[in-house]
Amino acid sequence: MTPVVKTIIVEDEKIVALDLKRRLLKMGYLVIAIVSSEEQYNKISNKQSADIILMDINIKGTTDGISLAEKINQSCGTPVIYLTAYSEESTLSRAKKTKPYGYLLKPCSDRDLDVTLQVAMERFSADQALKEKEVHLSLALEAAGFGTWEFDRNRQKMLVIKQPETKNEQVISWDSFWNVLPESEKNKLSSAIAQLKPFSNKQLELEVEIPIKNNRKHWIKLYGRSYIEQKQTNLKLVGTIKDVTENHEIEETLKQAATVFHSTDEGIAILDKNRSILNINTAFYKIFGYQPEEVIGSKLDFLAINWIKWSSEQSVWKVVRKSNNWRGEIKALTKNNEIVNLQINISSIPSTQDLNVKYVVVLSDISSLKAAQKKLAHIAYYDGLTDLPNRALLLDRFKLAINRAQRNEKLIAILFIDLDDFKRINDTMGHQVGDLMLKKIAKRFESRIRKTDMISRLGGDEFVVLMEDIESIHYAEALADALLSILSKPLMLKSTEIIPSGSIGISIYPNDAQDQDALIQMADTAMYSAKDNGKNCYAFYTQEMTRRTLKYLVKEQEILRAINNNELELYYQPIINASAKETQVILEALLRWNHPKLGILSADEIIPYAEMGLLILNIGQWIIEEAGRHVRVFYDAGISNVQIAVNVSIKQFINQDLVAFINLALSKNKIPPKSLKIEITESFLQNEESVLTTLKTLDDLGIEIALDDFGTGYSCLSSLKNLPIKYLKIDRSFVNDIPNNKDDCAIASTIIAMGHQLNKKVIAEGVENKSQLSYLKSLGCDYFQGYYISKPKPLKTILRELTNPKAEQKNA
Repeated sequence: MTPVVKTIIVEDEKIVALDLKRRLLKMGYLVIAIVSSEEQYNKISNKQSADIILMDINIKGTTDGISLAEKINQSCGTPVIYLTAYSEESTLSRAKKTKPYGYLLKPCSDRDLDVTLQVAMERFSADQALKEKEVHLSLALEAAGFGTWEFDRNRQKMLVIKQPETKNEQVISWDSFWNVLPESEKNKLSSAIAQLKPFSNKQLELEVEIPIKNNRKHWIKLYGRSYIEQKQTNLKLVGTIKDVTENHEIEETLKQAATVFHSTDEGIAILDKNRSILNINTAFYKIFGYQPEEVIGSKLDFLAINWIKWSSEQSVWKVVRKSNNWRGEIKALTKNNEIVNLQINISSIPSTQDLNVKYVVVLSDISSLKAAQKKLAHIAYYDGLTDLPNRALLLDRFKLAINRAQRNEKLIAILFIDLDDFKRINDTMGHQVGDLMLKKIAKRFESRIRKTDMISRLGGDEFVVLMEDIESIHYAEALADALLSILSKPLMLKSTEIIPSGSIGISIYPNDAQDQDALIQMADTAMYSAKDNGKNCYAFYTQEMTRRTLKYLVKEQEILRAINNNELELYYQPIINASAKETQVILEALLRWNHPKLGILSADEIIPYAEMGLLILNIGQWIIEEAGRHVRVFYDAGISNVQIAVNVSIKQFINQDLVAFINLALSKNKIPPKSLKIEITESFLQNEESVLTTLKTLDDLGIEIALDDFGTGYSCLSSLKNLPIKYLKIDRSFVNDIPNNKDDCAIASTIIAMGHQLNKKVIAEGVENKSQLSYLKSLGCDYFQGYYISKPKPLKTILRELTNPKAEQKNA
């Protein structure tokens, strides 16, 4: 059924309008309104829409019918037919601009009116269909990122009708596009277009490259076709233009990804939705020894030997499905049944359909890292000389023991053992013999304690036994007697028989204290009481131990007198550089006591007593001031490349005045910060937060920091990357048996390699023979210090050797 055509009549003469309505109704049209002005039309059009409008040019109001028709054309596009008595050229000219669908002069016949309306509706339908096609085409081109172009044959010029979606602002017109093309691309494009011109229905597909200012490139692709307009001989060229830069960049990215896939050291496997192997890279083959054809299609879990349910729907794959990633460590078997430690990372590849999901598995061989970690962990928690647990491991075990003792209501005993007169062994027989003695005594102690007990070496000749789960102090007494007995058996040291002895201090948890540090300190105090009681015995801690305190008070007074009488002196021991090109003179300042009765005493006769109170702060300040003054002496003697290393106490370091003292020494003596170096021990790193500020302040000032006796105390590996430490000093206990002891060689090698990986210089101390020096040089050690290089000497001697070429040559 043909739909009824709805019309609106715009006519200011009422009789004419009613006559038109009558005639239209008679012909089957529906007249929805008769209006005489623009205002009336607007009211009606807001409520109803018409299919066609009959418009008189002369209407009521300030606007005529032509102006109203123009507005209708712009707003809704409803077709307008002029039905008027006006036929002047000027009126017709204005009317044409509104693109009417008909122009009838009144009066007109019913036949003319009906035909004009029918033709107008057909034409309007055709126009709407064409517009819809144009919109569809425009949207399709826009969605695909295409622009359009054509060749104007009359003007012999290319035109960009609509520019493509591109970030290149130079493609806004054909001229701008042409101007940025390199000459070679212009020739290529001109040649391609020229081939289209003589022929009809010939296609063009061409890519051109456009360089731009930021050194990136853009690629533009042109599609074209030649055709002859119907019933004409005019040949036209038309086509599309598209920015395909993103395609090129994606292709380049894929090439790079492929290169990375095959060249990376990490093994990569691509899995399908069933987690079967689709592809592997070269590194995968190198790790496992399997060729692609041997593993493609297999499940990856055939490699694993200790990973829980690799191919099941449990744990790992649940995490991958939920978070698209899982990371962990496994052990796997190679084709030759060798075990490798792997770090594994599984990621899912995004997919719009779950059926197409894939997984990327990245495998890193961390076997060597695991081995290094095991070595470093051993260094961190075990004594390098005796291989006994160190203080760090002791404190960890002590915490657990206290927790168990609280639950089980049992006692814990701490036995603090110090060898008697051990310093005399070192001084008379040498450090190597002293170290051998410590190793053998450590074995004796280990053979006597229970499996549930722990013996630890704190450093030097000090050992601590942690005895837990005991019911009375008699167990501690029995063990102390047994240790003293086994200790006192004769010991052969390089053809010399000695009978060692020791003093043992004992503290009990929770009787004496409930804090581990306090208990160790109390056992230490009791040990000194045992020494005061004649050595080779043990003593329980009591609060009545005033004799030891009195002894330290007396010693403190003697040291204070020595300071006031200028009896303290700095000796210097050279630290040489492995590089022959290095010209810097590095000296470590060592404290000596020029005792009026006993002669020259080492720092061991001063520092332990001074550190019991605040006297260490006075001594530390004096050492810094004296070292600064001596640097000035070297400078005045023409030696401006000197650096003096100064050891500081933890009490000094925490004290707020340390930086001020150093600044004063630098300014007072007019010396640069690089002329002083500060040496700290691993015990500082237990108070990392409290010393961090001071360390960073010194580093900012230009003072270099060295970590002394590395590996003998607390585990500081995590601190090395956070603190501004520039030097690691290998403790002499790791150097003494080099190159004969494989374990010591391995430890020294590990420390040097680790130090270099952390961009730190490594100093070996305790170098006492040529073989040690040669071996350490072969490991890449940076600096050396020890009796083989030079013994500690007073300032005058060092100054004379440095200023006397012959002495310097002899010393070298």
